[in-house]
Amino acid sequence: MDSELLEFEVEAGFPVSAPAAGGAEVEASILPGGRAAATWHTGPYESLACAHEALERWMTDNGASTDGPCWEVYYSDPMSEPDPARWRTEIVKLYR
Repeated sequence: MDSELLEFEVEAGFPVSAPAAGGAEVEASILPGGRAAATWHTGPYESLACAHEALERWMTDNGASTDGPCWEVYYSDPMSEPDPARWRTEIVKLYR
């Protein structure tokens, strides 16, 4: 079975009241601004691709195209909510 190697960056974000300096193994970053489309996904992480595809369809149907990175915000903690059917994730994509 052939498999495709995917490469991506992972960041953990926390809201702060002032810019953070970072240092050592921690690098400070800021989410980019601009027009953004977002959707919610409820369910296991394995089915997140369906929500991404729905958001892309919405953008295409509305004459928009991706303009920068997209990100996922995980609102559920699998340790406190063991039922994957109840996990909530927000998907955000910048567009032009």
